[in-house]
Amino acid sequence: MNHLYIFSVPFVNAFNFSSVFIYPLIISCLAFLTFQFNVRKKLELSPIPNDYLLICFSWLLLSTVSALFSVNHVNLMHLISYASFTLIFIIFPIIFLRSIGFNKVIYYCYLITLTIGFIALLEFILLNFYDTKPNFYRPRVQELEVLFFGFYRVRSIFEEPGHFASFYCTFFPLALVYLKVYKKHPLLLLISMMGFITSFSIAGLFFMSIFLLGYLILSKNYIFTILIFLLVVIFILFFIEPITNILLMIYELKLSSGSLEGRLSRFTQDEFDFSENIRFLFTGLGPGSYEGLDYESSLSAYMNIFHDLGLIGILIFLYPYFTTSIKLLNSNYSKYRFLLLSSLFSALYFLLAIPNYFYPHFYIPLIVCYLFKERNFKEDDNFL
Repeated sequence: MNHLYIFSVPFVNAFNFSSVFIYPLIISCLAFLTFQFNVRKKLELSPIPNDYLLICFSWLLLSTVSALFSVNHVNLMHLISYASFTLIFIIFPIIFLRSIGFNKVIYYCYLITLTIGFIALLEFILLNFYDTKPNFYRPRVQELEVLFFGFYRVRSIFEEPGHFASFYCTFFPLALVYLKVYKKHPLLLLISMMGFITSFSIAGLFFMSIFLLGYLILSKNYIFTILIFLLVVIFILFFIEPITNILLMIYELKLSSGSLEGRLSRFTQDEFDFSENIRFLFTGLGPGSYEGLDYESSLSAYMNIFHDLGLIGILIFLYPYFTTSIKLLNSNYSKYRFLLLSSLFSALYFLLAIPNYFYPHFYIPLIVCYLFKERNFKEDDNFL
């Protein structure tokens, strides 16, 4: 059951019988309960750090206080979600994944990254060349969107292409950690990346471009980095006009469909004046406040958390990412530092445009960093 959790992480939509009780949630709880009966494994492991337990308790306390003083009726599902997601997707997995160990976890991350990329590549071929739609049952789903030249954007097993891109970009650096540890060839990973590219996610392609450029520079393979950079420059110079036309066409499609305008408005809309009561600025309007005030939620997870749980909620949410990043930057063990930081940053980056904070893949980097610390503690106290 412990091993199964990692493989369940991408299944937040496809094949689920419910949009609420997703497989990672169910398996995390079952794996935790199963682990409690393994006394030998429990005795071998060190206790969970107090700061993680404090974060979990803080979420529970803040969501309860915010619900008690909410401006409208409280959405019970949102309250339960806020109060429990750190427990289910951070604390529980840390507890039972420690028995598996860092080596197995990054190996599983590598396998999942390959699989999700290959599924996307297969989906792109079937959709665009054989007019066949893969039959992935999804409880909540959007219609496929034509991007340009009549090609469909792929989403693998996720709700939409942007969500697929967020998963792939967060797991890709962890897959590279596996390749570096075991000195494996990256061919399969590069092939799977072609599946990611077919998502045509602007946010995803931008992140991946910056990440790969930084990775090549830090790998000190300067000749290869310069060649790649020159190829990109030459490509842009020769194809600047068609690229510009394509981008303009994408923009016009988004604008004419109302997608762009709708997305921008969902970033900024807020009909509640927080200055009326300064307390709401710090503790929010209550879980599910958008529904209580009868208007559409934001596209950004940060805006939704701020609206529901205030500035304190944002600070608690960012705290583990911030402290983990600081420890990585200050550590002497730098071999995997850039890859781990990139995975952490990817999670935070995509939450700017994805409201689904309950996706478990956003918290896998935190878990992997903790497992790194536990694995390397005796070898290097300053690792994390």
